[in-house]
Amino acid sequence: MRANSIQKPLKNPALPGLYIHIPFCRAKCAYCDFYSVADLALVPAWIDALEREMALYSREEWQQACFDTLYIGGGTPSILEAGQIEKIIALAFMHFAFADDAVIYAEANPCSADLEKLAAMRRAGVTRLHLGVQSFGGDNLSFLGRSHTADQARQGLNAARQAGFGYLGADLIFGLPGQTLKSWQADMEEMLSYKPEHLSCYLLSYEPDTPLWARLARGEFDPLPQAKAATLFALTHDFLTRTGYVHYEISNYAANKELVSCHNTKYWNRAPYLGLGPGAHSFYKERRWWNLSDVNGYISAIEKGKKPVAGSENLSVEQRALEEIYLGLRQSAGLDLAAVGEILNFDCQKAWENALQALNANGFVSRQKGRVVLTPLGMARLDSIAGLLIQNLPL
Repeated sequence: MRANSIQKPLKNPALPGLYIHIPFCRAKCAYCDFYSVADLALVPAWIDALEREMALYSREEWQQACFDTLYIGGGTPSILEAGQIEKIIALAFMHFAFADDAVIYAEANPCSADLEKLAAMRRAGVTRLHLGVQSFGGDNLSFLGRSHTADQARQGLNAARQAGFGYLGADLIFGLPGQTLKSWQADMEEMLSYKPEHLSCYLLSYEPDTPLWARLARGEFDPLPQAKAATLFALTHDFLTRTGYVHYEISNYAANKELVSCHNTKYWNRAPYLGLGPGAHSFYKERRWWNLSDVNGYISAIEKGKKPVAGSENLSVEQRALEEIYLGLRQSAGLDLAAVGEILNFDCQKAWENALQALNANGFVSRQKGRVVLTPLGMARLDSIAGLLIQNLPL
């Protein structure tokens, strides 16, 4: 597979990205609402169906596309056998055209991220590995329903380097009930000892139809107060930027500007992407569609020669404007006022002048060359600030 320099930014961030959803996990995490199953006996039939789904799209609207990112997510990609991961990557390159400097990402769980598996993933062409650590605290991992221990997380991080990954990303979760500034600081400090090129720090959310949601509804624990979560967010920003990381998206940090996630940036900038596998989403020319969240249904649909699409929508002008606002404000580059104005044929800058002056005076936003940029204080209030701006639009 093609190797690329991790220091080289993509030439054209508007090129489409390819996402492949691995719908298998050893066990479901308590907070996760992504689709996955534990029956690995389905893997061979699913891979056969995945190839046929690739063929369906490569013969139609994506025939002329040139992808510059391939992201293998889940689920737990590292739960697959090394040969299966290699086959999936090879099939993608067989059915679709990729840029010479295409970047291949894969996610891994520490409990299946041993050195042999990670080395095989590296040989298969994966250049950017993202490890789901979430915490180094045993009680935190237990609360989150993670299937790995803190020691397995440490072993996985070390194994990633030994396997030859020069780009290592890791995930951490904060905002757990009762979490203190000291314990969260300790998690971040230990993570930085591994010098990851990329770090995602997610505020814990309680999604419907997850075990944590059910436990919260039963009153089994008290969620962290919003003010305390905002304090933890501020600590995250201050600590990581002080150590040299670039806070380029509300939950994401990179060791330098050239190491941002060039695949996920496509989502935030509304670039086209094709999602394959059960539950995967796609976006192209203001149309979004999503696959069946059911492995057996997915396989059955493809066996009948049908795309396994569960639903679709053509985005309205209002939807496009709302996405532009929320996604723009999430990023350190900020919201492009002209982009929203062009969608709505409306002078947003004039309509928002009073609101922006008040937000600026309170230290929530700055204005930079036609863009509205949230400060760290503002990022902690994203939803309310976006809502305020939306109130002043002709929607």
